[in-house]
Amino acid sequence: MTPPVTSIPHEDPQAARKAAYQAAHQAEITAALLGLSRPLDATSRMLTIAALVVLILLAVQPEAPSLWIPLTLSIVFGIAEYVFALRCAFDAPLFASWARRWEQGILPPDDLAAFDVAIRESGLGHQPTPTRPLADRTAGARRLLRYQCRCLAGQIGGWLGALGVLFIF
Repeated sequence: MTPPVTSIPHEDPQAARKAAYQAAHQAEITAALLGLSRPLDATSRMLTIAALVVLILLAVQPEAPSLWIPLTLSIVFGIAEYVFALRCAFDAPLFASWARRWEQGILPPDDLAAFDVAIRESGLGHQPTPTRPLADRTAGARRLLRYQCRCLAGQIGGWLGALGVLFIF
């Protein structure tokens, strides 16, 4: 395993170029991982809409009131999943853009510092001091995808609970 890129020596162009390529590949891999968010989100939306439809149908027939708990839980997990999916959808093109820029020779630390200033000035966040390295940003992206998977698992669990209630009662 190679150590994460923390700084790129400005004095040695060969080393700077190699580190920029390494950072570009790391950003490409992260963008690809974040792209996995789309099918997870599509599955989650389907489950959320189905839970809403079933709950609406249950409102007409109040004989099965115990189903509303697991289906509501599934909807809540679906909403949380959507929040993580939005963030993944926001971050994926950023990592892809960084990869393209760094392959062209732009130094990653300078680019990330400029990005943090732009985020702060746009009102979308604060500028960390010092600028977060790419390894931290990649770990954050993996964490977002992991949370999204957990929310989808919670949704599936809600549906399994609803099915269990149907077969038990």
